[in-house]
Amino acid sequence: MTIARTIATGLVGASGAVWVVIWIRWSLLPVPAQGELRPGGETFDLLNVLASGLLAVGLVVLLVGTSGPWGAAARLLLAIGVLTLSTGHFTFYPLFILGALLLLAGSVAFAVAGWRNGWLPAWSLAGVLVGVVSVCVMDSNTIRAWFGVPVGVSWLGIAGGVAIRFATLEPTDNVPPDP
Repeated sequence: MTIARTIATGLVGASGAVWVVIWIRWSLLPVPAQGELRPGGETFDLLNVLASGLLAVGLVVLLVGTSGPWGAAARLLLAIGVLTLSTGHFTFYPLFILGALLLLAGSVAFAVAGWRNGWLPAWSLAGVLVGVVSVCVMDSNTIRAWFGVPVGVSWLGIAGGVAIRFATLEPTDNVPPDP
């Protein structure tokens, strides 16, 4: 694995680990009364944006050299998703929701592109799909906050799948060009 691909895989893994830790921590806070929010939301929000940014940068770098419509769609969705998510979260909340949906769609497109190009195992694609479904039923102010954890685990699965696949390739195997 090249240095760029190693760093990108590390970014994806780091984003998954950060996501898992913050959602476990958030889920362990007392559930607030109806209509109230949990304390410490600003720090939590900043860490979410950081984890999402690390994920998008890592995935986009891993997609360099990947051809096909799924790779192109993933690059576009991830780039627009993170920009929209990070700016919308602190300015206009509906823009944040749009960014989160674009980031999820970009994650799925990434997993499909990696699977179709042979450098991401099918189990990793399945993990991303489970993570997307999980985040769709998640609610940060109820017991359903625990549904945030599988999303981070799916990102860890992407990092693991890429690392395992590229570690087992022979130099002569057909792989996407390195960035």
